[in-house]
Amino acid sequence: MVDLKPRPAVYSLKEVVSSTSIGGVGRYSTQFSNRKPFPFVVIDNFFKHEIASCLANEIDSLGDDDYRVSFRSLAQRKLQIGNIGGVVPHLLPFYEALMSPEFTHFVGQVTGYRELSADRQFTGAGLHRYKTTVSVKFILIPIVTLSTRGYIIA
Repeated sequence: MVDLKPRPAVYSLKEVVSSTSIGGVGRYSTQFSNRKPFPFVVIDNFFKHEIASCLANEIDSLGDDDYRVSFRSLAQRKLQIGNIGGVVPHLLPFYEALMSPEFTHFVGQVTGYRELSADRQFTGAGLHRYKTTVSVKFILIPIVTLSTRGYIIA
């Protein structure tokens, strides 16, 4: 298993994402454009297995107190870490790979959206934990265009 704590300054996209994901742009683009009424694509096994396992372990090890923002209402209870570098700095290189120009280019090829940019201010991006009867954890990275806001959920 890969240990994320002794990390490089930045992971390259190819170190994080499986080669089948990166190589499937045409297939994913077709799936995306054919979904109605709302286009979306599901990319199974997106991350390299060892990276996904490590990330899952790291995320599972976080307690509720590690999440600095809390949204509570009748409809949801969500916890968020927007300051990845301050709270879980060893995960920041992973986020940097998913906010890289290479990744936004990949998303642009899949979606057909041009002029994409990553949410480097973490205004909605970050590590989120939703509390329901089952705890669901995932990473949410908004990708912003001038006219739409899309989300990458991993």
